[in-house]
Amino acid sequence: MFFVYVGYKPVTLLIMALGFSASFGYLIARVIGIAIEGADNKQWIYLGTEVVLAVALYVWFDKLKKSVAAASAEDA
Repeated sequence: MFFVYVGYKPVTLLIMALGFSASFGYLIARVIGIAIEGADNKQWIYLGTEVVLAVALYVWFDKLKKSVAAASAEDA
């Protein structure tokens, strides 16, 4: 995922993309772990936290990406 977003000039976009990728990866690993080993309360709390973090980073990333695209369209 890192190599996909290297082309973005604002470092904030890169950081948010990496954060989203990491939290989404942890989310997938957590769901697989819950499916294989069963769940306890702590895993559900971590899962909820990771979902909230992934959604927040995605929304922030999308909003910033649109503002960067609008700014570059105005420059052209």
